[in-house]
Amino acid sequence: MSVRYVALGDSQTEGMLDPDGRGGLRGWADRFADHVAAREPHLEYANLAVRGLRVGQIREMQLRPALALEPGLATVMGGLNDVLRPSFDLDAVLGDLGAMYAGLRAAGAIVLTNTFPDIARIAPLLARLGPRIYALNDGIRVLADTHDVLVVDFARHGAGTDARIWTADRIHANPIGHALIAAAFADTLGLPGFGSWADPLPAPPPAGAGRRAAPEARGVGGTLAPWIGRRLRGRSSGDGRTAKRLQLRPVAPLYHLCPPGAWPAKGDYRPASLADEGFVHLSFADQVLGSANRHFAQAANLVCVELDPAAFDTVVRVEDSFGSGTAFPHAYGPIPASAAVGRRALTRDAHGEWTDGADQPPRRSR
Repeated sequence: MSVRYVALGDSQTEGMLDPDGRGGLRGWADRFADHVAAREPHLEYANLAVRGLRVGQIREMQLRPALALEPGLATVMGGLNDVLRPSFDLDAVLGDLGAMYAGLRAAGAIVLTNTFPDIARIAPLLARLGPRIYALNDGIRVLADTHDVLVVDFARHGAGTDARIWTADRIHANPIGHALIAAAFADTLGLPGFGSWADPLPAPPPAGAGRRAAPEARGVGGTLAPWIGRRLRGRSSGDGRTAKRLQLRPVAPLYHLCPPGAWPAKGDYRPASLADEGFVHLSFADQVLGSANRHFAQAANLVCVELDPAAFDTVVRVEDSFGSGTAFPHAYGPIPASAAVGRRALTRDAHGEWTDGADQPPRRSR
């Protein structure tokens, strides 16, 4: 069974203001999933986050679907949308956070959550909200200790208050900030090589108070005015939106074995197995050679095609469909030809077995 990671949260976890280059959003949770996949290449990842949600809504809308995915790893980030509201209820927020921590831990998941940096140092115009943030952070630490949850404690590290990791609204992280948040979660999980996330960024050139205040006023004002307007209308920025990654999907590259010339130059790839068995056979990198020698021992020539799982929307399930004891990824629909990011012709070794498929990733397409 592969490792399953499910992210719960609001706009930060959804990845707002961190474009993925395909017209969608990346965000710290996607980046964190990449870090985990480097250690656990069979990782499957779902992101249930939707912008604008308060903690109670995250619990109501995301906890049950998250548990249904049987995660081994989960992240829970939320609370700022509550803090910004006049009706902020600390006890209710902590009660909902505690219920999510408890539910996910009872299901066997490793759970990570976070505190929030000092908002007065990020956006002085919102300094009056500081006491709410401090109280929320204290409550999160107590709950995390109670439920054995790992805490990414941004409140205790100066890197989280550097304006250069935030967009002009001082509420959402920019791509640099999303990368730093992902590194912080990776370090807290114990992945090596990410400990420097807490180091202060290089000192910026000095700027006058007026130069600092003007961008902040424009950014915060540009965010708060629409936010207040939505509140007056009883609306939320998340209304009508669905999560970007409702189902578990592999994160690391996937591989497909086929005869030379079988992969199309354009359009969709529809092998015979899609009609006969209902899915396209795929492999993770460490499974390529075994699949080649098990199923294509008599083939004259064989090509390994590398696929970017983020480049197609077809449902991909990691499953042991034939009782072999090993789970493989299967795509339950056609795969666009453009999802191929590399291909390599396999060769045979001195014993006649296929080689060079797993330990050497396929050559990138030109």
